[in-house]
Amino acid sequence: MDDDAHAEWVRALRLQTDTRDDAQTWRQKRTSFAVSLGNQLTETVSGKVEISSSQPVVYGVWLSWGVLYVGQTLNGRRRLRDLPIGESHHLSNTFPPEIWAKVGVVAWQMLPGGQEAADGMGAALVGKCLEYLLQRDRNPLVNAAARNRVGDFMPVDHASSRSVAALRSGEIADLYSELRTRWDQIDAAADPTQSPDPAVRIVFPGSERSN
Repeated sequence: MDDDAHAEWVRALRLQTDTRDDAQTWRQKRTSFAVSLGNQLTETVSGKVEISSSQPVVYGVWLSWGVLYVGQTLNGRRRLRDLPIGESHHLSNTFPPEIWAKVGVVAWQMLPGGQEAADGMGAALVGKCLEYLLQRDRNPLVNAAARNRVGDFMPVDHASSRSVAALRSGEIADLYSELRTRWDQIDAAADPTQSPDPAVRIVFPGSERSN
């Protein structure tokens, strides 16, 4: 982004918060958008897995050029609802949900071998392994670097990680293959009708297009 574009962004924000009433309207619009998106990500949809408080999921956020962030959670409903609101999740503080191209969710326990893996390794570890593998292979921008105390971003070398998830990720190779197939479908999707799998949900923020 060049300096002129950044200055224009700041000018637009100041214009929309120029008075107390303007600032209140701005806050309401942003909150309403975030809550609506959170509802779309978790609402009951015919033919789709229910995103409940006990549903483990792997999820990703895309901008127009590709995947921005990959995460996982054991509490799909809580985390996905909060993802655009940002009460406990950092992403929307830097990349507002109004500019997200799509959000993809995979309820991995519904995939072939998913329940077996959860029973054998525990759902918490399986989720972390799947998250690690996607971050290693897709290198999402936000996951590719960690911010230090002075505000610089230091690259993260996922391939050399010695975390438990990295060390044990080979044990779920078949499940990851299933996940990767669904992830590729989400990555390529320009329309929600392209993801008929009941374990997959795609939402296109700012539109009525979701699956």
